[in-house]
Amino acid sequence: MNSFILINADQFTLDTLSEAGIDYYNWDENSIIVTESQERLSQALGFKGLNAAASEWDGIYLVDLNEQICCTPTAMPPTDSMQGKYANTQLGQARENYIKLARTRMDQWLAQTLQAFEKTNAKLLSLACAFFKKAQLAQAKTIKTAGADGSKLLAEQYRALMAIDKVKSVRFSAGRILIFTDILTATAPNVKGTRELGRFLITVDTAGNLDAPITCHNLTRRIKAWRSGMHAPQVFADGKLCPAEILESIFQLTAEQDLPTAIELLLQHLQVCQNDAIGEQLKAWPLVL
Repeated sequence: MNSFILINADQFTLDTLSEAGIDYYNWDENSIIVTESQERLSQALGFKGLNAAASEWDGIYLVDLNEQICCTPTAMPPTDSMQGKYANTQLGQARENYIKLARTRMDQWLAQTLQAFEKTNAKLLSLACAFFKKAQLAQAKTIKTAGADGSKLLAEQYRALMAIDKVKSVRFSAGRILIFTDILTATAPNVKGTRELGRFLITVDTAGNLDAPITCHNLTRRIKAWRSGMHAPQVFADGKLCPAEILESIFQLTAEQDLPTAIELLLQHLQVCQNDAIGEQLKAWPLVL
């Protein structure tokens, strides 16, 4: 059975469909979608057939109600007075078809939104990384030539990092600072409950040798969310962070050697997801019992 998107559906149309026992669902601001036979739908609305045009989806047709030819409505078969719907299996199939269509449409919208989001932010993120790498290298050289003062600064940063909630250990190696965390949890406004992300290894590039100033790797689990192998809703499989406004502040603080503040912001970013399509992906992580 085909589905029809009824364009310019007013309240009279909705009432007419309800009285005829035909289910409909909102499609957009002034359109609804109906899964019903063309003959039955035209009878209910009082049209001499339906002037329908093919849509971009298979089995779905567009019907502009302002372009239909009216006639006297034909009496419709009686409906279940308790439900206002036809008591047959077509109703259940219609609902199932609509749910499948809605999910497909949502998946397509999400993919298009994320693609546009990444495209517009990737170039800015790349330029920001390049700038902060240069600043980072300049700061690193300053510390190296500072001798005892530079060692004192590193010792202060170590103590400050260890004082941050959820930071378990910190290691300094050639060109990198490795920060290990306890188990991180996260919440999102559009996701039920608190979700467990896992333990993380945060790598800070102090020599400008890596593709990104900071990378995050989940040592507990990796999840297939809106991409495969995600470390967190905001962290790709390669450990790089998704483009976000807060990254500019995090990278800037890292370049200025204010690493403790940068890590605090980063942990907050990981554990408090936004009310958007990316934050909604948190539902793929296990619920904290």
